[in-house]
Amino acid sequence: MIMTHTITDIYGKQQVVKCLSCAIGEHSAPAEIVLQTKHFHAEQDFEIPIPGFIIIASNRHFFGIDEMSQAELVDFSTVLAQIRRALRQVIGIDTVYLVHEEDTRNAHFHMWIFPRYAWMEEKFGSGVATVRTIMEYARKELKNDDNFEQVKNVVKKLSATLLGI
Repeated sequence: MIMTHTITDIYGKQQVVKCLSCAIGEHSAPAEIVLQTKHFHAEQDFEIPIPGFIIIASNRHFFGIDEMSQAELVDFSTVLAQIRRALRQVIGIDTVYLVHEEDTRNAHFHMWIFPRYAWMEEKFGSGVATVRTIMEYARKELKNDDNFEQVKNVVKKLSATLLGI
């Protein structure tokens, strides 16, 4: 039995998908993709409106980094480094948290690149334990036209930079 999931993007649009990662990779789910390769796609998180919160997800169904082929490992490390470099150079993000959860069964292997802005430390402190609190704050407080515009601008800048690599 294939399970479906109802997703809601940052703009409030809902959609039912069978596999979130497949839907994003196939461009049938709402996502601002910044880079796509043979093995991975990287997009602005579609639920949390924090500019530069990028998720790298596999195109193939698997959950753990140990399940990657050699080609996928090389591609993943290259994509991760390219995006991290672009976040630093294009939007000035000095610190990120890399988060990987293997127990998420509604998506393929994926890793969050969670940017740390000064306002986050001022409001919530530092450390990985603050990520969920910041995400909930962003989900409730940052869904506005000004922030959506900032998210779109960062996606455009990152995409342009990454396509130029």
